[in-house]
Amino acid sequence: MPAPRRNGAFDRSACAAQARGVRERTEEALIDEVQHRLARKYDQVPPDDVAAVVRRARARFEGCRVRDFVPLLVERRAGQELFLRNAGAVTA
Repeated sequence: MPAPRRNGAFDRSACAAQARGVRERTEEALIDEVQHRLARKYDQVPPDDVAAVVRRARARFEGCRVRDFVPLLVERRAGQELFLRNAGAVTA
């Protein structure tokens, strides 16, 4: 789809909004993949709990302007929390 034009010139704000929408959808899909991977890895943790951990981890990065690494950082933070939770359950 071509970039929107205004008076014969590219409308930068419309292009930026369009790109932001694509990034948000892509980030959402990547976060969903993270959640599914963690749910498979920590199958002893209820899926709703895994989803809550992922949501909390993602919330920590809400104010970040650079979004490229958010899914990776969410996976690491959520994975660490689930690992520690699982380690506590095993030793208890």
